[in-house]
Amino acid sequence: MLRCFAGLLLALVLLGCTAPAGAPTSGAASDPREVQRPLVVAGGREPESLGSKPLRQLGGAGLPRTALRAFNAGLVLNDAQALPHPYLAEALPALNTDSWKLNSDGTMETTYHLRPALAWHDGASLTADDFVFAREVYATPELGVSASAPIVYIQEVVAPDERTVVVRWKQAYADAANLQASDLPPLPRHILDEPLRRHDPDAFAALPFWTTEYVGAGPYRLTRWERGGFIEAEGFAAHAGNAPRIDHLRLMFMNDSNAVIAALLSGAVDLATNDSLDVDQAFALERQWAASEGGTVLRSPVGVRYAALQLRPAYATPPALLDPQVRRGIAYAIDRDALAAALSDGSEAVADTMLLPRVEYFDQVKAAIVVYPHDPSANERLMNQIGWRKDSEGQYRSGGARFGLEIAVAAGGRNDNEVAIMADTLRRAGYDTSIRVIPREQITDLQM
Repeated sequence: MLRCFAGLLLALVLLGCTAPAGAPTSGAASDPREVQRPLVVAGGREPESLGSKPLRQLGGAGLPRTALRAFNAGLVLNDAQALPHPYLAEALPALNTDSWKLNSDGTMETTYHLRPALAWHDGASLTADDFVFAREVYATPELGVSASAPIVYIQEVVAPDERTVVVRWKQAYADAANLQASDLPPLPRHILDEPLRRHDPDAFAALPFWTTEYVGAGPYRLTRWERGGFIEAEGFAAHAGNAPRIDHLRLMFMNDSNAVIAALLSGAVDLATNDSLDVDQAFALERQWAASEGGTVLRSPVGVRYAALQLRPAYATPPALLDPQVRRGIAYAIDRDALAAALSDGSEAVADTMLLPRVEYFDQVKAAIVVYPHDPSANERLMNQIGWRKDSEGQYRSGGARFGLEIAVAAGGRNDNEVAIMADTLRRAGYDTSIRVIPREQITDLQM
């Protein structure tokens, strides 16, 4: 992968916490019978499933994390520095103790003790057996996630009692004490056990449980889902992290970023997540609000934008992409500083790893990895060594054929500018580069 540059969070929802500074608030209700106005959050993409580990035909690119976070809980939850803290569990397993055993044959065992009185959104007790059941579901090959981490590394999950979850591992796994809601979330056996026993994977994956009838353990309980429009939820009083301080939540799904801006300015929307706005619009909004104090744009590095090289032999075009030296050459050719400068107001930085700088151990990783700064001479030297030389037009050729490189990109937003800049810098480096735009409606198609 070629790491391009770190991103921004344009507006942040802290579920279960107070509204950020600058966001409109409804004030305290004077009548205890009055229903608090919901916090309205605009997001770009509507989820296909509310499950935090979606099954095969329910997943896709760019999962709507705000919705998944609202309705789900795992054994562990990371803080802003990516440090794990117990969530449904009382404590994290500690290496070389009875809670985390590394065996002489390379296998492991981790033990989590659950908080007391955990509950599902429907009021049923959440017990260790729900984690045993979850592993059974996710390890079912026909459901499409059995090869995903950490499921593929788990030998079995057992429940010695209602509050003890024991995970037995086939091999060493570094994140064994950091099982998030996206890794091994509990699933309600009392709802899903009978449908699973019917042995119809397609029907099981299509159950309304995963969508309009979802029952989770997160800070919010689903009350209404108008497909194509919005999700409404209410705070879950029995939530493991205590009841949310915001009682009611409405998640709006808006594909038109201009409509999101209009809704923010009119007060129809309180918060907008980073997948609902273009970054340029966020910067413009920030400048407008600076004068009027109408709201706040929260900047936070929440992800890394990157370009992934095709490594499947049947699809790699040209086949030379399978050569590591070619990939190193391409990495040197891309001017990521120019990308970061052109696509933001200078607030974004070049990333040399998928880790974010806020992660506690970032400096140690940074010191240990190989980096690829923009270096056209290094690019040309590497390409020449394996027989690719520039012709009279400055394009790489080998055996009479040019190095034709296609960049596929999702349509819309900052992608349009980003891919244009990347294609231009690669052409100038000597690659005969073209662009293929994938329509937005095809992005979540797994075959595409």
